[in-house]
Amino acid sequence: MPCNCAEKPLDVTKPSESHKKKCGPSVCHSNCCPEEQEVDCCTPAFLRLEKLRNGWTNILTDSLELPTVGDASDADGSFNIVGVNDRHGDPIPGPTDNLFSNDDQGECGDENGIALVSSTDSSGNFTIELDLAYYAYLFTNTLRYTHEQECGKKDQLVGWLFDTSDENLEIFQDLPALNLTTNVNRETLINKKADDLTRQQKKQLYSLNILYKLSLKALAKAVSPRGEGNIVQVSDKTGQEWLVAINAADSEVECHNTKYVIVAVPLC
Repeated sequence: MPCNCAEKPLDVTKPSESHKKKCGPSVCHSNCCPEEQEVDCCTPAFLRLEKLRNGWTNILTDSLELPTVGDASDADGSFNIVGVNDRHGDPIPGPTDNLFSNDDQGECGDENGIALVSSTDSSGNFTIELDLAYYAYLFTNTLRYTHEQECGKKDQLVGWLFDTSDENLEIFQDLPALNLTTNVNRETLINKKADDLTRQQKKQLYSLNILYKLSLKALAKAVSPRGEGNIVQVSDKTGQEWLVAINAADSEVECHNTKYVIVAVPLC
């Protein structure tokens, strides 16, 4: 049912009557499956994230064709997606594992980036590895406001992918305010000894830890998100409130999923 923004906001402080009848008033919040959280569906943040969920739904029904052509790959395998640009008109890089890794990590390098797509072949075509995460990446980077545009906006987007099996997290866009760039991932930093981290890396790990713990809170509220995803509101350790759209990273995963994608809006 479409959201009617003229309706009176729902009282979310009490369990619904139907839930009371099914579970009983004394055990509703302890022994029964958690209810999906009610959020204000008329805010710019929700309306923006609902469009993301519509896209995820279209992927599930094979009614949305995602771009799979890149320009000529550089020596390191990086490329831009043909015909896809951000709000500033700049091309969006292909989200291979190289985009989320830093080669300047000494002898061993950094191989912890999670690829959303493969590298291009000789014809410039690439394969989508994680379709729901790839769409979220495109959604975030095409609609995210530039620094000059974002002042006063209530639907600025931030996107990332996280993996509960190795506690990795990679971001879909540079976040200068958090000292983060896309080639910094959490797994690389948590695998380093504390004494080996530079001051800059400690700041980056602090920021990534905030996002990772926020991700786990959203995952717990969403209760095994998949399909069209879930939208929940959570706060991070600093008290910042976020409206979060969370989903499995790939539509083909049936069970034992550990990779999830988030697109979130910080609430002011």
